[in-house]
Parts: sequence; C-alpha cells; structure tokens
Amino acid sequence: MKIVAFLFAGLNNLQQQQQQQQQQQQQQQQDDQQGDQKGDQQGDQQGDQQDGQQDDGDDGQQDDGDDGQQGEGEGEGEGKGEGDQQGEGKGDGDADGDDDDDANESKPGKAGGLQDNGKPVPVPPPAMDLQAARDQALADAAPDLKGQKVSSTRTGTALIASDAEAEQYRRLLLNAGSSNGSAQQSRAAASAIDARALADAARRGLQSVEKIQQERRLQVGRLDRRGLTRATMGAQDVFARRTVTPGIDTAVLVMVDGSSSMNDSVSLRGRYGYVSATRHTATMGALALILPALHRARAQVAAMMFTSYEQRLYWLNQWHEVPTTANMLATHGPTAAYGGTPMLLEARTAVAQLKARRATRRVCLWLADGEPGDAAHQVQAELERGRRAGIEHLAIGLQAPLIRDLFGPNYSVNLSDLGKLPNAFRDLLLGDAK
Repeated sequence: MKIVAFLFAGLNNLQQQQQQQQQQQQQQQQDDQQGDQKGDQQGDQQGDQQDGQQDDGDDGQQDDGDDGQQGEGEGEGEGKGEGDQQGEGKGDGDADGDDDDDANESKPGKAGGLQDNGKPVPVPPPAMDLQAARDQALADAAPDLKGQKVSSTRTGTALIASDAEAEQYRRLLLNAGSSNGSAQQSRAAASAIDARALADAARRGLQSVEKIQQERRLQVGRLDRRGLTRATMGAQDVFARRTVTPGIDTAVLVMVDGSSSMNDSVSLRGRYGYVSATRHTATMGALALILPALHRARAQVAAMMFTSYEQRLYWLNQWHEVPTTANMLATHGPTAAYGGTPMLLEARTAVAQLKARRATRRVCLWLADGEPGDAAHQVQAELERGRRAGIEHLAIGLQAPLIRDLFGPNYSVNLSDLGKLPNAFRDLLLGDAK
C-alpha cells in the first residue's frame, strides 16, 4: 500500500507541473499579443514615413541616375517594416519596396509556422498519458511472473522462468529421472501418507475455515424450531443465536529444492512399510498431497523449484492453477533433481511473491535438505528479514538433519517417517514444531 500511495503522489505532482506549464504558456501568449498591438501601431507610423521616403527615392532614382538610386536605396533599407517593432534590418535599396514588404510580412500559421508578429508559433508540449505512466510504475513495483526481475529494495532477486523455459527444464528432469524409476518412487511416497489426515492437518493449521457456533434456549434471538413444542407449553427460552466467525485468509508458497543433492537415496517408513526412494522423489510425492490439502483448506497456494540451472526459478504450480494429486504425480513425479542450491535471492523472490498476495497470513514452506549453496549465515539473515516483514519461513526435511540448523528448531521438522507428516505439518503451521 505504501508503494501505491507513493506512485499516486508522484502522478499528482506531474499533473500539477503540467498545469503550471500551461498557465505560463497562456501568460506568455497574452504578453505577446499586447506587444504585437504596440508594435503594429508603431509599425504603421514608421511605414507611412517609409512610403514617403520611398516615393522620393524612386523619383530621384529615375531623374538623377545611379547616384540617386544608391542614396535613396539606403534610406529605404534603414526604414522599419510594418508589423515588426524592431524592424526588418537594412535593405538592398530595391525599387520594389512594396513587394518586399508584402513578402516579408509575417502571416499566422500552425505549430511550427509564424505568428502575426513574425515569431514562431509555440509547439504545445505532448499530452501526458497518466494511465500509461501509472501502469508502468505499477509494473516496475510488482513482481512479474514471466521471467522478469522482481523489484527489490536491495541488490536484487532471482529470475522466474517463463512457461517455455519451465517446460524445457521439466523435460530435462524427465530424461534424468526416466532411468531410475522416479515415477514409481513418487507414487509410493504419496501412498505412504494419509491424504485425509494431511488435509485435516492443513485445515487445522491454517484455520481458514469459517467457525459456526449455535446457541439455543435463549429468550431473545430467532425462533428455534426445536423449541416449538415447548413454546406451546408456555416456555420462553425457545430462541437461538447463530454466530459465524470468518477464517484467516492465508497464502502459502512452497519452495522445493531442485539441487542434485536431493537425489540421495533415503529409506522412509510409511503406512504400509518402508519406502525406498530418493529424497527428491519422496519430496515430490509429499508435495502432490500437500498442495491439494492446502487448496482444500481455502488457502492461496503455489509452488516453485529453485536450482542453479540457468539461474532461474521454475513454477511447479502457479497461483491461478488448481493443484491435484494426479496431475502433480504425472507432471513432476517422474523427474530427477539437477543443479546447485542457491537460496539467498530465492528467499527474496519468495517474499516478493507473498507480499503481492491479498492475504492475512503469508507462509513460505521450504522442502529442502538444508544444504544451501550460498553462505548459511547470509541465508539465515535473509530468512529473519522476511519474518520481520510478516512472512513465516517454515521448512520440512526428509532425513535431512541440517534443515533444523538452517531454519531453527522452532520453524522446521526433520522426518524419517512419512506417516508422521500430517501431525508434523499441523504442528509446524500452529507454531508447535518439536
């Protein structure tokens, strides 16, 4: 809101400056008109005198020859022309004085021509397109979802890949994951998690569902149908009151680690025994359930993968897309991880994305192994800066003990049992992480 207020204040200043310029131009035109009237009067008087001198010069030129022509010609040239207060300068002594006056007489014209007083017609300044200026200012301040650099008050943020770049990167990961059974591993990891329990955990953790409370046996309020029988017997406490408490509007951005270290093999317990997978495929299986659970809890949800490949952030699910488990497993389940683990600029981009959402609560959930490519203390300082700005940075690691060192024990959990993900997820959202 501060950015929008600053932009509109700047546009108002531009409008005031434009109005002042128009007033100055109008005042200058009035002064020029007054000067033109005075110049016309003086020019008429001097023109009459010049005509008399010209007639004498013409007679002298015809009678006396070349000497008279030169003398009277200089007299004519020194006369001042009609319509110009300062005069037309020295002439060449031409006998056709009237024709020269007509040729040199200024004529009114359009912009770029001449006025009656011989001065150029001022060109009006181009009209300011306030709507275009406002749109440009908002575009510079808001994050762009098509690969442009997000605005930042510090050194910068990461770039978001376009849809074509994201699809090219996904195909690269598909080729890398096709040989190690990534699709089966992701589906096995998703099957090891109780989807209903996870959806209930998301609902309880976000508290975004409306709470309805019903009070009965009141003496005031709306008539309770259940109390009609007692009302016929003279009872007065046959009214009820219904109270609806609105939920919290929450925006959640899930940041998925796409580095090569996520390809390490892990063995995780689940509902039906142990699951052998890579940390990346297990994370994708968990993500395929987490995103729909958050969406069913009425949260705004999106997911990005961060990696050093091409120095881009890649959308896994954009804000306007409705995530489903089947689509997530089919699209991103068969992939493998590739690249490094940059997190500094990626944390700034996540903060910029969440600040652009209309929400009461803003959560950035990291699914990573806790091994950043940037200096750990710089990443921790950036995470703390985001928390001071109202962004909750939380993290879940799968057999990744370093995640708690990077994010802190109060903001992260490390799991070796996928069956415990729903309870751990709920506690993490409620601030009761252990």
